[in-house]
Amino acid sequence: MQTTRTLRLLQPSRVDRLLHAFTTSCAGLTDAAFMVRDWGSVPLVLHQQISKAERIGYSWECWVDGQRTWLYVAEMATELSRDRGCPVLKISRHEENGQLQDAGYWVSDREQRWRRLED
Repeated sequence: MQTTRTLRLLQPSRVDRLLHAFTTSCAGLTDAAFMVRDWGSVPLVLHQQISKAERIGYSWECWVDGQRTWLYVAEMATELSRDRGCPVLKISRHEENGQLQDAGYWVSDREQRWRRLED
């Protein structure tokens, strides 16, 4: 398990890169926000979501801004990606209390502008 985590950190997947592009461009984070990858710095209540995401092979990023924490979990929406001919991510956002705050399908254009697809 540790080897898998190490390899994942060294070689981010396409979903990892797309999720990072999403969080840094349109997730509404302030300039003071920073990404946390150390489980010890993530609220305990989010460990379950992170563990589940890693177990299924989903990508995740945890961001902290002052007293607020957000966990973003992403998976490739294979069918939608195939239909549209470009990557579509299903992105879920959890707050520091572990509650699901939002979930939806997102796609970016060639200029890396993200837009949410209608449900």
